[in-house]
Amino acid sequence: MADPFQRLPVMALMCMLLGTIVMVYPYAYMLGSSFKSRREFAEDKSGLIPPRYQIGEHFKHGRGEPSALDWPGADWSLFRNYTDAIRYGRVDRYLANSFIYAVVITT
Repeated sequence: MADPFQRLPVMALMCMLLGTIVMVYPYAYMLGSSFKSRREFAEDKSGLIPPRYQIGEHFKHGRGEPSALDWPGADWSLFRNYTDAIRYGRVDRYLANSFIYAVVITT
């Protein structure tokens, strides 16, 4: 008969793996959603990768290169949400304030 304590490391590993997935998924979801346009986000809220950047999608737009991340006529560039956040949301100022505050407090 198998010792029940031999299963303990396997069960602990399975619990840690499940916990890791539960903790990492929201960050992966936020990162994937940050590359979507508003229309893409409204159409597919559960997908991690925007549909136009998935493998095979670049062939639908007339370009055969695997690196066609920003095809001509696209209305949404890959980093547009980030540039808009810096330009209109003043995120650069908030990050600078946080950096200065962290440096002053820790020195």
